[in-house]
Amino acid sequence: MGVFCTLGVLLASTGILVGLVGGGLFAMALPFLYSEVSRLFELNLMSQYFIGYLPVDVRAADLWQIALVALGMTICATLYPAWRAARLLPSQVLAHE
Repeated sequence: MGVFCTLGVLLASTGILVGLVGGGLFAMALPFLYSEVSRLFELNLMSQYFIGYLPVDVRAADLWQIALVALGMTICATLYPAWRAARLLPSQVLAHE
């Protein structure tokens, strides 16, 4: 059971790390991307608002909370399949192959 849970947490941790880094970088680049797309296509998407730019605020505390919730969900999601796999006997599983 421990092997399944460990593997699930390791795989999820990799996904969480890639998602946080990729999402954080994309969010920080979003104002620049918005201004470039607006300039290239001659669009003024923010004309109906009081501001003419796209405000983005990436906070480390938010990223930590997202990572912890995702990790908690991963642990919960790996427990039941690991418990089911631990109840199986390898000889019975391989006998039906």
